[in-house]
Amino acid sequence: MSIRNVDNGWNQSWALQLNPPRAKEDWNEWWEQVFATVYWLNVRNDYPVDDWEIHNEPDNRDQGWGGLGLTILNWLRWQKMR
Repeated sequence: MSIRNVDNGWNQSWALQLNPPRAKEDWNEWWEQVFATVYWLNVRNDYPVDDWEIHNEPDNRDQGWGGLGLTILNWLRWQKMR
């Protein structure tokens, strides 16, 4: 399953402020969204989703990532530490 904070049309407008996450608070907001999604699927509804992907093809702006390559590398390292 691929998780991203905006869709191909750059919707939801509230999520654009998190794309890319700029401050620690933004990164925490993103982590909370990821945690809630995983919890809802795997714990609450018992869907067997074991493989997760954060921002499919982040180098393709149409896939929803608004940052640079180095930004996503740092962001993914931070996500892994959580």
